[in-house]
Amino acid sequence: MHLLYPTPHCSERRLQARFAGRWAVITGASSGIGAALARQLMRYGAHLLLIARREEELQTLCREAEQMGCRALYRALDLREKASLETLCEELPRLLPSVDYFFANAGKSICRPLAKSLDRAHDFDRTIDLNYRATVHLALALIPALERARGCIVYTSSVSLLYLW
Repeated sequence: MHLLYPTPHCSERRLQARFAGRWAVITGASSGIGAALARQLMRYGAHLLLIARREEELQTLCREAEQMGCRALYRALDLREKASLETLCEELPRLLPSVDYFFANAGKSICRPLAKSLDRAHDFDRTIDLNYRATVHLALALIPALERARGCIVYTSSVSLLYLW
C-alpha cells in the first residue's frame, strides 16, 4: 500500500516555519477534521479564525489556542444561511486584512443510495449551499487578503453520495 498511498512526512521544524505567526481561516472547525486541523496548526503557532455552527466547541478551541500562545477568533454560524454568510463575508476584510491560508473544510454529505434520494432534491440544495456556494463566497471575500499574504486555499472534499441502485 505504500506505493499507492505513501505516508506523508514533513519535519516539525518545517511545519513550524511554515505556520508560526500566520493566519489560517478554517471552516467546519468545531469538530472532526476541522477541529483536528485547528489543533495541529496551534502546535505550530498559527493564528486562527474558526468558523462553524457550534459556538461552545469554537470557544473551547480558542481558549486552547490562546493557552498555546496563538491568537484565535471565531464566528459561530450556519454557512448555509445566506444572510449570515453575507454578513461574515462583509466583515472578513476588516477582521483579517491578511490571510495566509483558507482551509475550506465545512461540508455536508448525503449518506443514502441515489435511488432513495429521488424525492429529496432539498438535500442536494443544502449540500450545494454548504459545499459549493458558501465556499465560493468565502473564497471571493478572502482573495484580497490571501493575495496580500501570497496565501493559498485548501479544499477538503469527499464523495458525498452513495451511488448505489
